[in-house]
Amino acid sequence: MGSAKRRWRWLLALAVMLALVITLALRSWPSTPAPVTVAARAAPAIPDKTSVALPPLQLPLAAATVMPPVPQVQIATPHDKHALVMPTAAVRAGSNRFLDGKWRARPAVDSPLTGKLPTLRYRLYHGKGTANLTQADGVRCSVNVEAGLMQSGNLVINSRTPARCSDGSRYQLPELICTPMGDDAAAQCIGRYGNQTDYPMMMTREKK
Repeated sequence: MGSAKRRWRWLLALAVMLALVITLALRSWPSTPAPVTVAARAAPAIPDKTSVALPPLQLPLAAATVMPPVPQVQIATPHDKHALVMPTAAVRAGSNRFLDGKWRARPAVDSPLTGKLPTLRYRLYHGKGTANLTQADGVRCSVNVEAGLMQSGNLVINSRTPARCSDGSRYQLPELICTPMGDDAAAQCIGRYGNQTDYPMMMTREKK
């Protein structure tokens, strides 16, 4: 009886020691590390060139500098000192006294149909006078003329009838029309023929 109790106690002590050894072994045994979840790093987004919004352009980018206009220098057109000048005061008064004397009206261009146009010579006094010309073949023509200022201010010199020529023929003189250009500029003149063809003319004084 006594030996059975001792055996039981010894087995119990052995079981306790075995349990203690197992417990210590389990604690000292390296545990399997828990799996670490690594968050995947997202690749950087590449901006779409077509969807990039540019900042609005603010105008003006700089203060605008307005340059003052360059003053235009009025250059007087040179003209023959004997060229016809229609004084402003005389034109306004309707006086043609400035036209008294001898004048020569020379075409500035040649006619493409008749060639060289003849030069006209006027002798005027108080709006009346005569006109003479010499044609290319030497035939001379003459006719009475009248000069007057129109309401527009233009000077008109014309004849009522064709000129009589030395060979018995008749020659229709052009109607001379001059436009005043001021006190310091030559008048602009044209010769208007019967077919309404205009030719520029240069009118200069020959002798008073």
